[in-house]
Amino acid sequence: MLKTSFIPSLFFAISLLLTACEEEQPAYDKAALLGNWACTELYQNDEPQSFMAGTIKFKFENDSVYHYQGGLHKESGKWWLKGKLLVTQADGELEKSVRIEELDSLHLLLIMNDRGIDTKMKLEPMNADGD
Repeated sequence: MLKTSFIPSLFFAISLLLTACEEEQPAYDKAALLGNWACTELYQNDEPQSFMAGTIKFKFENDSVYHYQGGLHKESGKWWLKGKLLVTQADGELEKSVRIEELDSLHLLLIMNDRGIDTKMKLEPMNADGD
């Protein structure tokens, strides 16, 4: 009797382990994210925030390198997609992840928690020269 109940439990444990070890597949096509993006709307705790147009920008390159500028803050590093997450790792820093709520050729909506503040960032594509 012990052997019969042990086999399904062992099978379940192995299945669970294999599932946990699989890398989560991206929910979005990497190609859709490539290029230059500018923030057009910014919300913190569902309240619209004022900022100068063109001061918050991302550039996602095909070789998985990204560049970010937010006001005076600039960073560069590696990026990748994991499920619905956009994961970035600036040079010499820890990984950060934000949830992609929407991504198509005209819109990118990022949802994040920035130091305890729920933040939504709506972005639109820019020309290659940054306009």
